[in-house]
Amino acid sequence: MRRWLTNKEVWTIGDLRGKSWSMSRIAVHMEISEGAVSYWCLKNGFEPAQPLRNRDLSNYPAITYREGGVTVRRYTPAEDRAIHRLTVKGVSDSEIARRLKRAPNSVLGRKMTLARREQRDDV
Repeated sequence: MRRWLTNKEVWTIGDLRGKSWSMSRIAVHMEISEGAVSYWCLKNGFEPAQPLRNRDLSNYPAITYREGGVTVRRYTPAEDRAIHRLTVKGVSDSEIARRLKRAPNSVLGRKMTLARREQRDDV
């Protein structure tokens, strides 16, 4: 059953992440899924006290399959550039998704990931 987090719970996630707690440790502590912790950290830019470095994914396959047969396509540098260019032009996430043949929530998540990486590079 899905449960919505209160603002206080979201900020608790941020506080614990700022103390360098792992996402799995926060999930167990708060009795929520690790995916929920990951989402709120991504959405709000919650980073550990010692920010992580950006991972080089060039050696990973472009397409992977997860349990249940879900296909996951990694974003390409060209798609990242397109997202940035279209966002600057004011194009909606839904329209960007249509142009890239991606789901709108995937585009939103990618934009948050790119922003987090940019923030890490600035540190």
